[in-house]
Amino acid sequence: MQQRNPRLVRDMTILGGWLFADLLLALTVIFMAAQPAFPKPLPTPTPTATPTPTALVVATATPSILPRLEQQKHRFIVHVDRTAFLNNNQAAVNSVKQQIVNQRFLQGHSAGLIVAFGTATSDCTTEGAYLMAQKVYGLVRQIGRTNSTFKNVIDYDPLCNLNSNVNQVTIDIFLFAQQ
Repeated sequence: MQQRNPRLVRDMTILGGWLFADLLLALTVIFMAAQPAFPKPLPTPTPTATPTPTALVVATATPSILPRLEQQKHRFIVHVDRTAFLNNNQAAVNSVKQQIVNQRFLQGHSAGLIVAFGTATSDCTTEGAYLMAQKVYGLVRQIGRTNSTFKNVIDYDPLCNLNSNVNQVTIDIFLFAQQ
């Protein structure tokens, strides 16, 4: 039986210890390098002296009452030559303007919301019903530049009704409530 050299065993033990220490050191360096950077500390604000007011002024704001819409809509139908209106025929455009502005319920009131329904027989998109409603919205915005009744009106998405008479636009108007 062979005997082990005690010096060789001791050297291997020492070498194993050094390898373990080197491995531990390498892992520590890797873990430290993998850590995110520390955020910079926020600068501390420097205190500034504020002047002491000699007289206390209290301002009270008058609460403004926001306008609200009436809950009842006003519906009417505008008759128009669809082809002429879509081709920007001035007579057709003026006819629609007059039919909108001359509604009795608008006298002395302010319009808040307008909802326009173009008309189609079967397909709202291909028959131009949405385009008709969109053109009515544009026309109402144009009217609002000179007519205070429509100054603050907003419009809804263009909508569509299915009907055999495509030469009409249904309009719903919600007025601002009188205070």
